Amino acid sequence: MKVLVLSVTAGQGHNATGMGLMSYLEDLGVECTLLNTLKYISPVVGTSLDKGYLYIGRLTPKMNALIYNSAEKNLSRKNRTPSTDLYAPLLYKKLEKYILRYDPDVVVCTHLLAAGIMNHTREKGKIRRVPIVGINTDFAIHPYWEDANPDYLVVASSQMLPLAHKRGFEVQYVLPMGIPVHKRFGERTGKAEARRTLGLKDKRTLLMIGGSMGFGHVEEGLRQLYNLQGDYQILVVCGSNKALKRRLDKENVPGTHVYGYIDNVEVFMDAADCVFTKPGGLTVSECIAKALPMILTDPIPGVEERNMRYLLSNSMAIAAGGNVRLDDAVNTLFGDPQRLDRMCRMQRVCGCENGGRALAEWLVRAVPQGRMNVSGSWKKTR
Repeated sequence: MKVLVLSVTAGQGHNATGMGLMSYLEDLGVECTLLNTLKYISPVVGTSLDKGYLYIGRLTPKMNALIYNSAEKNLSRKNRTPSTDLYAPLLYKKLEKYILRYDPDVVVCTHLLAAGIMNHTREKGKIRRVPIVGINTDFAIHPYWEDANPDYLVVASSQMLPLAHKRGFEVQYVLPMGIPVHKRFGERTGKAEARRTLGLKDKRTLLMIGGSMGFGHVEEGLRQLYNLQGDYQILVVCGSNKALKRRLDKENVPGTHVYGYIDNVEVFMDAADCVFTKPGGLTVSECIAKALPMILTDPIPGVEERNMRYLLSNSMAIAAGGNVRLDDAVNTLFGDPQRLDRMCRMQRVCGCENGGRALAEWLVRAVPQGRMNVSGSWKKTR
């Protein structure tokens, strides 16, 4: 059995989702490979998308909301042009050659652009009718998954099934298995041991993480945390934001440890008692896998705002920012043991702790049977 994972770099979440799934597939003896779709087809287009995502998310977040909201409204328009018609015909030929050479038994797409190109390749190209599985990497269904129309759509939780049905997806082809995270996040280390591994003191630990690109108002939040009463240590992960790390290093505040890009975030999560994070779908799923209490900050307008709405409405996290200071949020969280316990329980109920394993095991069972759906999961008439 061979699995091809198609990703698109817009941040690192989609690539990490693909690698998370592959970590389980490889354990099951499945041959698999990940292809960065746009960068393979057109390095210029792929790099432009990646840089554009960084620019919009960090410098013009309101534009991100405008783009996302416009996309949602466009779905309701009658006689609209499907989004795949705008890009897939221009890009599919090179992917077709790769598919013919690799000859996968199933294609898993972690981004709707990759799924749209793959679907067009299957319809217009010379490849066999291989099943397409799409992974929606947030707690809201992105606009235009309908146009990409994979044969199966993986969503973060069974709570999202009514939304999928409302959007026109056939529920039997919607898989509420959770967003795949790497198997490392399914393994837990005791807090004391994780802290020793990181060279930290064994005391209450707060983790502030802004994603791979270091988004968020980190400096302002840190100043608020310095007002906390009690014996805390604070870990700040700046990601690839080197300028932020340099500024924080200069402050040299006792009890605060500043890191750049790290490749062992699972150890930091094991060491922490709670995490401050943007509500990105993958990071949130990693926290759920680690049963780590979350304080959500600085959502990028658009899908992250919808992620936050889902998480807060299901008591899976609390929010800080705006009128709620970070130190007040910490006091609220640790000052109410019942609320903290409910948060952990609701993460188990409304999230999926091990989406990568569930999807990998399903693929190993379903693909060899040769009876998978290959006619799309979205049936609403355009």
